[in-house]
Amino acid sequence: PPRYATAAAHSPLASSPLRPVVEQNRAQLVEREWRVRLDPVLFPLDIFPAFEAALSVPLSISGTVLGTLSIFGLQPHHFSKHELDLAQAVANQLAIVVDNNRLLAEHERQIAELQALGAIGRAASMSYDLDALLRHIHDALRSCLALDAFSMVIYNPETGLITAGLSIDEGVSYSMWNGQPPPTGSLTAAIIRRGLPLSFADLPVEIEQFPELEAFAMGSPRTARTWVGMPLFDREQRVIGVITIQSYVPYAFDDRDARFIQDVAAQVSLHVQNIALLVQRERQIRELDAIGRIGQLATAGYDLDEILDGVRATLLALTEASVFYLLICESESGIITHSVFEEEGERFELALQGRPINAGSLSEWIIRNREPLLFTDLVEQRDGLKARGIQPRPDRPGEPVRSWAGVPLLARDGAQIGVLSLQDYRPYRYDDQTIDFLSQVASHISLGVQKVRLIDERERQVLANAQLFLEAQAHAEAAEREAYRLQLVNRIAAVLSTRLDEHEILDLAAREFVKLFWADHTGIVIFDDALERGRVAAEHPGRGTVGQTVTLRDNPLIGQLLATRRPVAIPVPEVGLLTGETRASLRSMGIASLVIVPLISRDKVIGSISLDSYTAANLYGPADEELMMTVASSMAVAIENARLFAAEQQARRTADTLREMARVTSSSFDPAEVLRLILAELQRVIDYDTASVMLIDGDMLRIAAAQGWTPAEDPRGLVYPLVGSGAGQVVALARPLVKENVLADEGWAHTVTGNHICSWLGVPLLTRGRVIGVLNIDSRATQRFSQRDVDVASTFANHAALALDNAQLYQESVTRVEQEMEIAREIQSNLFPRQQPPRPGLQVAARCVPARETGGDFYDVLELAADRFAMLVGDVSGKSLPAAMLMAVARSTARSEARNHELPERVLSETNHWLVDDVPHGSFVALGYALIDVGTQRLTYASGGQLSPLLRRSDGSVQYVELSAPSLPLGITDDACYQQVEVALNTGDTLLFYTDGVVESHDRARALYGFERLEAFLQHEGHREPAEIVERLLAEVAAYAGDAPQHDDITVMVVRVGA
Repeated sequence: PPRYATAAAHSPLASSPLRPVVEQNRAQLVEREWRVRLDPVLFPLDIFPAFEAALSVPLSISGTVLGTLSIFGLQPHHFSKHELDLAQAVANQLAIVVDNNRLLAEHERQIAELQALGAIGRAASMSYDLDALLRHIHDALRSCLALDAFSMVIYNPETGLITAGLSIDEGVSYSMWNGQPPPTGSLTAAIIRRGLPLSFADLPVEIEQFPELEAFAMGSPRTARTWVGMPLFDREQRVIGVITIQSYVPYAFDDRDARFIQDVAAQVSLHVQNIALLVQRERQIRELDAIGRIGQLATAGYDLDEILDGVRATLLALTEASVFYLLICESESGIITHSVFEEEGERFELALQGRPINAGSLSEWIIRNREPLLFTDLVEQRDGLKARGIQPRPDRPGEPVRSWAGVPLLARDGAQIGVLSLQDYRPYRYDDQTIDFLSQVASHISLGVQKVRLIDERERQVLANAQLFLEAQAHAEAAEREAYRLQLVNRIAAVLSTRLDEHEILDLAAREFVKLFWADHTGIVIFDDALERGRVAAEHPGRGTVGQTVTLRDNPLIGQLLATRRPVAIPVPEVGLLTGETRASLRSMGIASLVIVPLISRDKVIGSISLDSYTAANLYGPADEELMMTVASSMAVAIENARLFAAEQQARRTADTLREMARVTSSSFDPAEVLRLILAELQRVIDYDTASVMLIDGDMLRIAAAQGWTPAEDPRGLVYPLVGSGAGQVVALARPLVKENVLADEGWAHTVTGNHICSWLGVPLLTRGRVIGVLNIDSRATQRFSQRDVDVASTFANHAALALDNAQLYQESVTRVEQEMEIAREIQSNLFPRQQPPRPGLQVAARCVPARETGGDFYDVLELAADRFAMLVGDVSGKSLPAAMLMAVARSTARSEARNHELPERVLSETNHWLVDDVPHGSFVALGYALIDVGTQRLTYASGGQLSPLLRRSDGSVQYVELSAPSLPLGITDDACYQQVEVALNTGDTLLFYTDGVVESHDRARALYGFERLEAFLQHEGHREPAEIVERLLAEVAAYAGDAPQHDDITVMVVRVGA
C-alpha cells in the first residue's frame, strides 16, 4: 500500500521487524499471526491489511545486503523449500538490478558533480560580479541536486556585515541581508559564529534541540524540511560566507550531498576572496579618482562656493548618499561662514552663516573633539549618541537617517575649520574605509579653504598696503628712520635675550644705544642696593670712565631720575640738576648735552644709561623717550636675568661645594687634613686672596691651617692674643664680623703676615655652644665681602667646627678602645694554660688566635682524679673588655663546678645557674665540656650552645660527637636543661674541639671555610701529632682567609687517646 511505502522509506533499521533479515543475511518466516509479532508503538499496523503469514528474504550480492523482499498472505501459510528457494532467487536477481542501478546512478552523480564544479569554476573565472556568481552557483547545483531553495551570503569578518546575499526559492530570487549583520538567531549566523557545517534532515523537528536558533523563511513562506549549510573560509580560516541548500521534503539530502556542498564551498571561497579583493580595488580606484578630482578643484579654484559645490557633486556621484552635509567655520569663534546641505537630490539653504554650530549636535562633537564619528545604525546606536552627550535631531517624516559618517576639517596648525558628513537612510552603509576616504577629502577641502582665505586676506592686505603706501610717501624719510630704529630695537632685544653674562650685556647695550639714537657717547652706571653709590660699568666709545664711582645720595639729577622714573634731558649749563663737580667733569669730556634714562627692573631703578652729545643738544620727542624706555627696559631685564643666572650658577656651585665639603670632611678624622680640605673648597665659592683657621689655645689663637701664602710666608703655627685682634672680637661676640677697609680701621692690628689685607671677614667656629676657633678670609680689595659671603662662610665654619669636633672625639674614642683591647688581650692571655704538662694516656695540644678586637674564646684542661681529665672550650659573646671580663667569670665558675660535680651535664647546669645573674642582657656563654676517663677509654660530653667536636677514629673515619637535641648557651635562662653523651674511645682516636671562628673564617668573596673543609682536613691530617695538627689547621684557615680581616677569635684543641 502507498502508506506502507511512505512509512518504510525512512524507517530506522534499529526498530524495524526486518532488522534480523538485514543483519543476519537470511530469510525470515512467519506462517501465522504475523501482526501479533509487531510492536504497534514502533510500527503503524493500521497501514497493513490483516496479514497472517509473511516471508522476508534479503537482497544480497557478494555477501552485502542491499535490501529485503517481503511476501505477505492473508491466511496462515506453510512455505515449502521450493517457495523459499524461488523467493531467494527472485531476491538475488532484484539485488543485481538494484546494484546496477546504484552504480549507474553513482556514475551519473559523479559526472554531474564534476560538471557542476567545472561550471562554477568557469563562471568564477569569467564573472566579477558577486550576484552573478551566486546565480551561476545556484544553476550548477540545480543540475545535480534535487533542491527547492538555495541561498548564499558573503560575510566580511572585519565589519561583521553581509556584503552580498542571494536567495533563490523555487526559481524566484530574493536579496538577503545585504549591508547588514546576519540575524542573531539565524542558522546562517550560527554557522558564522561556530565555523562549522550545520544540517537538518527534518528541520521543524530537529531544530527544537536548538532553542537559540530560528528557521528564517528565505522567500516562500513555507519552512524548509531538509537544510544543509556550509561555511566558506579565507586563507586565515576566517568565515567569509555561507552556502545553503534546502528542500521542502524531509530527508532530501544525504551525507554524499553534504560532502559535495563542502567541496563546492571550498572552491567558491577562493573565488569569493578574489572578487572581494577586486571589488575593494575598484572601490579604492573610484575613491582615489574622486580624491584627485576634489584635489584639483581645491588647487585650481578660487571661489570657495564653487569648490564646495564641486565636492558635493563628486561625493554624491560616488557614494549615492541620502544626505550630504558640509560646514565651514572660523577656527577661533566657531561661527559658520559657508554651508552646503543636500538631501535626496534637493539642495537646502539652512541659513547657518553667521551662527555657531548647534550645541549637542554631531557636528559640534566633531568640532570640539577634532575626531571623526561613525554610526552604522543611528536607530540602534542612540545610546552611543547619549554617551557622548549628543542630542540626536528628530527623525524627518518618512525614512530616518540610519548610517552617519563625519570627519573634521583641520587647518595646518590643527585648528578646526569645518565638518564633512555623509548620511544614508539605509544602515551599515559606511565603514572605517569611508572615514579614511572622507578624511583625505577633508584634508583637500581644508587646503582649498585655507588657500581661498589666504588669497582673500592677501587681497585685503594689498588694498591696505596700497593705502599705507600712499600715506607713507609723505613720510618716507621718517618711516625709513623709524624702521631702522625698530629693527635695531628688535635686534637689541633679540641679542640681549641670548646673553647671560652681565659684562657682555652692558658692553653690547652701550654700543647699540649709541647707534639707535645717533648719540656721540653713552655710559651705563649701575647703582648699589642702598642707592648710595653708582659705578660706571660700560661706555661707548671708550673714554676711560669705566670703574669710576658716582655719588648718588644728595645728587639732584639722580633724585629726579628716581622720582620720575622717566628720561631726564640736561644741557650742561643747567645748574639746578648738576653739581659743580659733575658739570666740570662733563665739560672736560666735551659733552654739550645729555639725556639720562633709568634702567628699571622689578619696579626698582637699578642704574641709568646716558645719551651724550659733543656738539649741539639732540632734540628728542615723546616718541623717542618711549623708545628709550622700551630699549632701557629690555636692557634692565637682560641685566636682571644675567644676575639671576649668575646667582643661580653661584648658588649651584655653592651647594655643590658644600656637599663636596661635607663629603671630604667626613672622609677624614685628621684635623689638619680636614682644615686643608675646607680652605681648598672655600675658594671655589668665595674669591679670597688668603684664608686661615685659628684655634683657641688657652688665651691665645694659634693658626692651624692657612691657604694663599707662599711657602716662605706660611703662617701656620703662629699665635696671637685673644685680646686686641679682629679674630679675638669674633670669639668674644660669637658671631661673624666684617671689616670693609682695615686700612681705615684704627683698631685693626696689623701683622707681618697680614700686611696685604684690605678687607677681612671673620667667622666663629662653633660647636656644642662654644667657640673653638675663627675662620679668617682676607682680600686685597676693599669692600670685597657681601652678605652672601658671610652666609656661605658661616656654613663652612659650622662644617669645619663639626668636623674638628668629630675628629677630636674620634681620636679620643680610638685611644680608649685601644686601651680596652689591650686590657682584654692581657686578661685572655693570662687565662690560657701556660703549657700542657704530660698526661698519662693522653696527648693534648691547644691554641687560641685572638682577633684584633679580642673576643671571648677560652680553653682549659683539668686533671680531676687519677686517669680522669676535663676539657673546656668556650666562646663568650661580644668583643673587647666586656667579653674578656665575662670570659674570666665563666672560666672560673666552670673550673669550680668541674671539681664539685662528676657528670658533665651537672657541671653545665650549675655553671649556668651561677652565670645567669652575671651575664648582661643580650650576652651568653657557649661552652663545651668533655670528661675523658683514660682507664676505661670513655668520653662523656655535654654542650651548652658550643659546636660539636669531631672524632677521628684510628682507622681514619671521621664523625661528630653530637647530642640528641640542641641546647641553649649558658647565661640566658636559669631553667635551661643540658644533656650528655657517652662515646667509647680506642687507642689512636683523635678529638678536635674548635670554636666558630674556625668554620666562619671567610675569604674576600665572603665564602666561609665551613664544616666540610674542617672534616676533610681532620681526615687527611689527623694522623699527625696533636701539636702539628693544631699548627697545620691554623695555617690552612689563615691561608684560606688570605687578606680578609679576622673578625673573631679562633680556638683549636686536639686530644689523642692512648699516647
